[in-house]
Amino acid sequence: IATIHEARRERWAAAAREFMAVAAFADHYLDPDETPMVPGTERMLHWAGEGAPAVAEFCSLELMAALRISDAAAITLIRDSLAVRHRFPNLWRLLAAGEVEVWRARDIITLTSQATLATCTRINTQVIPRLGQLGWRSATEWIKAIVLEDAGERAATEHEKALASRRVTIGESHLGVTTIDAVIGAADAVFLDAQLNRLAHILAEGGKTDTHDVR
Repeated sequence: IATIHEARRERWAAAAREFMAVAAFADHYLDPDETPMVPGTERMLHWAGEGAPAVAEFCSLELMAALRISDAAAITLIRDSLAVRHRFPNLWRLLAAGEVEVWRARDIITLTSQATLATCTRINTQVIPRLGQLGWRSATEWIKAIVLEDAGERAATEHEKALASRRVTIGESHLGVTTIDAVIGAADAVFLDAQLNRLAHILAEGGKTDTHDVR
C-alpha cells in the first residue's frame, strides 16, 4: 500500500510540474506594460480572466506543436495554468506541494471562468484551504454557490445603477417640433408603447389621416 501511495504522489507531482511549467512558458509571451498593439499584428489576450496577465495570442501554437494537442486545448491549458497561479494562489501552493490533483484544479478554473477576481479571492480564502477536509462534490457545490451568489449581487447592483439612470429630456423646439429623449424602465417602456399605439388607433378612428408614426 505504501508503494501504491508513493507512486500516486509521484504521478500527482509530475502532472503538477508539467501544468505549472505551462505558466512559466506563458511568461515568455507576457506584455507587462500591456503596450497597445499595432492593428493587424498579434494581439494580447486575457484568456485567464481578471487578475491574470494578457498573453500573445499565437503562443498557443508553439505549445500545440510541442504537446501535439489542438490549439483550443493549448489555449485552455494556458488559461487554466495562469488562472490558478494568479487568481487562486492558495490552490497554486497546494499543487506545488502535491496536495491536490491537476484535474481538480482545472475543474475549479472551469467553474470560475466567468467569475470576477473578487469572487475568486473569496473562494481562494474560504474554500481552497479546506479542500483536504471536504469531499470533492461538497467543495465544488460550495464554489458554485459562491459564484452564483456573487453574480446575483452584481446583477442586482447593475440593475440598481440602470434604474438610477432613468430620465426624460425635452429638447429645444425648432420649426414646430421638439425632440424628447428618455431612458425608462423596461416594463414602463412596454406600457408606454401600448398606450401610444392605442392613442394612434383612436385618432385614426376619429378621422386623422396622418401616418401611424405621426399620430
